[in-house]
Amino acid sequence: VRIWDVATGQQRYVLEGHNRQVHSCDFSPDGKLIATAIADKTVRTWDLTTGNEIYVLQGHTQFINSCAFSPDGKLIASVSSDETVRIWNTATGQQIHVLEG
Repeated sequence: VRIWDVATGQQRYVLEGHNRQVHSCDFSPDGKLIATAIADKTVRTWDLTTGNEIYVLQGHTQFINSCAFSPDGKLIASVSSDETVRIWNTATGQQIHVLEG
């Protein structure tokens, strides 16, 4: 995943660590973080001020289709082909809910 500065057209960061396809990404409401949903069954969170990975969120058993921040930025939801939605705490990287269906 490449992060670009729209004002200058310059590349800011390459987010390294994805070993499979990225299916989705979402910016936190404050613009400081990005979450990426990956076919390797993980969601990764990244600090957009440094380009560093913060957390690797693991728990899904099949690839992740999408992820999104809550409006207040405190949670991330991820949805997977394993028919679960998992809710994660953005500050700690801990899973706090699993919704099955």
